[in-house]
Amino acid sequence: MNRNQQKALSLLELLISLAVITALLSIAPPSYSHLVERSREQSVRDELFSHLHFTRAQAISTRRAHILCGSADGKTCTGDWQHSWLVLRQHDQYVLREFTPDKQPNLCWRGFGGNQVLFRADGMSSSSNGRFSFCRRQQILWQIVINRQGRFKMASLDNSANCCTTSHTGS
Repeated sequence: MNRNQQKALSLLELLISLAVITALLSIAPPSYSHLVERSREQSVRDELFSHLHFTRAQAISTRRAHILCGSADGKTCTGDWQHSWLVLRQHDQYVLREFTPDKQPNLCWRGFGGNQVLFRADGMSSSSNGRFSFCRRQQILWQIVINRQGRFKMASLDNSANCCTTSHTGS
């Protein structure tokens, strides 16, 4: 056995290794923050779908109209979809469910029904089509369309449209 041979890194090798590791680590945080932001955006979309399903199911099962609306204070419908959303019974305005996103999303509703989504007792919406739009930096990331029958789906994006606008002429 040769005990005179060293098995270690030289100072130059150690500095080069640290420089490479530092460069790789400086690349990781921006991509990680983008991943976290995208995950938040998807969770807002999933929560909105969940609240739409819940509101429509409540309207059908109780045979009474129910409302999904945006709320600035978490108690009353104000049409502000960026702070919180409420699911409530139309006849007594009792709040069944509330959702407040972690980070205020740029979310808006445009439709002929005003600033809220109303599902009648038969599960149909009270008016013609409407559209939720979710934007980041004035670019639409996703849209959910609700038709008169009360069904909703992800919409194909119109890159020429401005953020939070619809193709409706009356809204």
